[in-house]
Amino acid sequence: MGLNIAICDDEKIMRNSISSILNDINMDISIKEFTNGKALINSNTFFDIILLDIEMPDLNGIETAELLRKKGYANIIIFITSHSEFMRDAFKVQTFRYLDKPIKRSELLTALNEAVNSMNNNKRIVIKCNDGLYGIYYDDIVCIEAFGAGIFIHTKNKVLCSRMTLKSIQDTLDSHDFIQVHKSFYIALKYIKVINKEDIEMEYMKNNVPLSRRNCGKLKSVYVDYINRNSKCI
Repeated sequence: MGLNIAICDDEKIMRNSISSILNDINMDISIKEFTNGKALINSNTFFDIILLDIEMPDLNGIETAELLRKKGYANIIIFITSHSEFMRDAFKVQTFRYLDKPIKRSELLTALNEAVNSMNNNKRIVIKCNDGLYGIYYDDIVCIEAFGAGIFIHTKNKVLCSRMTLKSIQDTLDSHDFIQVHKSFYIALKYIKVINKEDIEMEYMKNNVPLSRRNCGKLKSVYVDYINRNSKCI
């Protein structure tokens, strides 16, 4: 599967320079350019990696990243800048790293390779919501709740609503780390706090998740196996 990369910079010369470097490497890459942060946010497109200029008029790079994070985007963000004084604010929005202008080919390729390695070590699922596509790390998913014609995805930070089906998510997620505990609930084993007789207490969730009688025995067995597989020897 190829990489979707966004370049957001108000300087055409800089966008062309980055695109030229990326197009010259032996990797399946799709590139889309944006001249400002608002256009990037309103694109409602999922990008694996965003190369984001910090110094832009109206909405700067830091503000753009903050809005993307508030929407739930877990993209890898690499900032590009001429001024290192912005870096303290940049790390508040979970930036992957930053590159100094003018962009050096070797530094950009190193950052790209590190980003790809990070993505390979942290599985993500793309969720289609009304306001766009969201890339969510498996580790951030606490529970998936079916409702009517869609689902709620409970993550560690927020709840997303999608018209996708519970079955479509189950077919994607690693079955060893997630389990169905009720006809309408699919949970992450790692965030279980307490398994009660009729419900489950989960990390990051105020309300307990219902547990059906038919799934109770299987859950306990799978959970014990999960704990044993993930326990570290002392």
